[in-house]
Amino acid sequence: MESERRFRIIAENSSDLIMLINKHGLITYVSPSCREMLGFKDTNYIGKHFTHHVHPDDKEKMNTDFQSALHNQQNWQAEFRQLHRTNGWLWSELHGTPVFDDKNRFMHMVVLARDITMRKQYEEKLEHIAFYDYLTKLPNRLLFMRRLNEIIEGNDDNADKLAVIMMDIDQFKKYNDNFGHDVGDAIIKEFARRIKLNLRKNALAARLGGDEFVMVLPIVSTEEAAAMAQNIQKTMQGEWQVVEHTFNVTTSMGIAVAPVQSSTSHTMLKHADLALYEAKESGRNVYKIKVMPAEPSTTNN
Repeated sequence: MESERRFRIIAENSSDLIMLINKHGLITYVSPSCREMLGFKDTNYIGKHFTHHVHPDDKEKMNTDFQSALHNQQNWQAEFRQLHRTNGWLWSELHGTPVFDDKNRFMHMVVLARDITMRKQYEEKLEHIAFYDYLTKLPNRLLFMRRLNEIIEGNDDNADKLAVIMMDIDQFKKYNDNFGHDVGDAIIKEFARRIKLNLRKNALAARLGGDEFVMVLPIVSTEEAAAMAQNIQKTMQGEWQVVEHTFNVTTSMGIAVAPVQSSTSHTMLKHADLALYEAKESGRNVYKIKVMPAEPSTTNN
């Protein structure tokens, strides 16, 4: 009784949410802080399953972790989303401890949860800074390489090959030097916007740096990669109105195509870069394809 009295004093004066959960996963006690933290009265929780306000995507794992902690008599930690009455889904951090009596019979699970929404938002902001280009909002080189490796390792059953399309803006240095960096940045942003128009569900585009961009897409045939390059060229056509200036912007592209099972990120980028170099040497608004293993290359002028 003394232990219970002390527990209730702590729970009723805690800013964190404290719950007691029985072996069936039903809530038998919830601290008054639930109103402050989640906007609900304690009567909205008593007698209900502890996942009743948990995000649908998190419920299965929460149930599994609860049963595992119960079975193994271990503490339990989790990050999950739970419903706030007016603010929608909030991120919470949970610490659970199973409590047993002197005969080792389970009494209840003591669960402490706190709001970590601000921390999660900060983490997401840091992740965005680390993995996305500040100017175009496209993935940067670091994230692109990670995703490319994941695509290769995932070995998409619906695609026999991968295509990596490396592209840059023809005569970009001239635009940047003659009109200034603000215009140069605006051209890069518009170029990125037009690339995004060509993105399909299973494709990924990124800015590698400067005016250099890259796209990866699973394909069935080399002709599919050529069709994508042609679509990108068409998207770039027409006059661009950029910071009170008019430009006709084109792009040169180098494309590497390889069977998924024999692809490596390093080799594909190397061959795409070589193909881009050959395209630039051939003139502007050109793409070249290198097929791996070696097959006759394709040139479009």
